[in-house]
Amino acid sequence: MNTPPHFVNKTPESITIRFNHSTEYILPPVVDDENNPIFYYLLSSPPADAFIIKENDRFYLNPTIWPQFRKYNMKLILSDHYANSSSFNFNVTMTNTAPRFFGSKLTK
Repeated sequence: MNTPPHFVNKTPESITIRFNHSTEYILPPVVDDENNPIFYYLLSSPPADAFIIKENDRFYLNPTIWPQFRKYNMKLILSDHYANSSSFNFNVTMTNTAPRFFGSKLTK
C-alpha cells in the first residue's frame, strides 16, 4: 500500500511578512515513505501568484504593491507519483511598518 507524502516533524506555520521586503520561506522537511518523487502545489485565497515564487520546498515572497496588503489563506498539497496527496493549511499575512525618522529634530 502506498502512503501520501507528509512532513517529518511539523507542518507549515503561518507567517507575517513586511510590505516591500523579500522573504524566503522554507518548508519543513517532507518525506515519502516509498521514496517516490514529491510534487508541491500551492493554492491561495485570494490569489497570491503576483508576489510568490515557488521552487520545490522554498517560497520567495515579495509583496510590492498595496492591493497585496492583506491576509492570504494558503493550501499546500504534497503529492507523489501515484496521485496520493496530503494537504496543509497556513496563512501568510502582509503587514507594513510606519517609517521612522532618524537624526536631529527640525527647528525654526
